[in-house]
Amino acid sequence: MSRIPEMSDIILTVFAARRRGNIEHGQTELKLIGADVDKDIQKIAVFAQRNRIAAQLIDLESAEADAERTSCDLQGCGPAVIFGGEVIYDPTPEKLARTLGLELVIPNGEVVDVGAGAAVLGHPASSVAMLANLLAERGEHIPAGTFIMTGGITAAIAVEPGDNITVRYQGLGTVSGRFV
Repeated sequence: MSRIPEMSDIILTVFAARRRGNIEHGQTELKLIGADVDKDIQKIAVFAQRNRIAAQLIDLESAEADAERTSCDLQGCGPAVIFGGEVIYDPTPEKLARTLGLELVIPNGEVVDVGAGAAVLGHPASSVAMLANLLAERGEHIPAGTFIMTGGITAAIAVEPGDNITVRYQGLGTVSGRFV
């Protein structure tokens, strides 16, 4: 990478373009019906945007909303959150994070950020494969045994004395701490 300093810019550009294309073409697993009128769905939309979770916003009264409701056998015509064809009932940012199987960072009981390895092109290994392919186009390769870090999956959050932070790692456990 040190021989190709612009490689990180290329990788980030590809990530952003893929995400934007998926959203523009409705190829997201997370569908938010009614963010145009419902406060709770708007909170989920803000949470998804802040945490870079690709979501499709669907107007409540649109034909697209009707089609989504039909495809997941949802009764009624109210706002809804759908992930992978399954309805998330009584949705909250916390419930969405848990449904997605994401790491939770909870200061003082409020979910502020989430992250998942799957957010990196569907799987962290995909970003490594993309890097290898981009290097191959330049006649280079990743040497065997190279340690590759995909970076942090959540943003840094500000903490203050007295804050209690809990981090839950799916399948691994929980770490908590209090800042003094």
